Parts: sequence; C-alpha cells; structure tokens
Amino acid sequence: MFQQRWVPLAKIYYTLDALGVVPDEALYVGDLYEVDVLGARAAGIDALLLLPETASAPDGVRRVASLNALADQLLPGGRV
Repeated sequence: MFQQRWVPLAKIYYTLDALGVVPDEALYVGDLYEVDVLGARAAGIDALLLLPETASAPDGVRRVASLNALADQLLPGGRV
C-alpha cells in the first residue's frame, strides 16, 4: 500500500527529468496533504494544496481554493 501511494509522484518526477525540468522549477498541486504535499516535498518539488476556502491547511503549507484561482495567480493578465 505505501509504495502504491508514491507511484504517481515517482512518474511525475521521472517525467520532469525527461523534460529537462529540475524539481525546484516545478509546482505539484494536489488535494491530499499526506500524499501530495509530503510526497512532493520528499522529491524536492514545491507543493500547493488544493483546498476549499472554508477548509484549513496545515501550518506552512501553501494553498489555493481552485484551479481557476491558481491559473489567475500564475498567468500574467489572467486567463484567456
């Protein structure tokens, strides 16, 4: 069970490597703290927790309420 939880993250890490992207240039967005945030951090990838505005995030964890909100933050001038 433990190994299966980390398999998707390992695939992303290897995909980044194949694309020539180093982990500190990537951002991992997920909705599960224990799997997504901790797993990304273990791989050296910055993580963002996807949580509704009404939910609380663990201390020290960056969060975003929706993928639309994330796009607004990342794309200069907003979304198309």
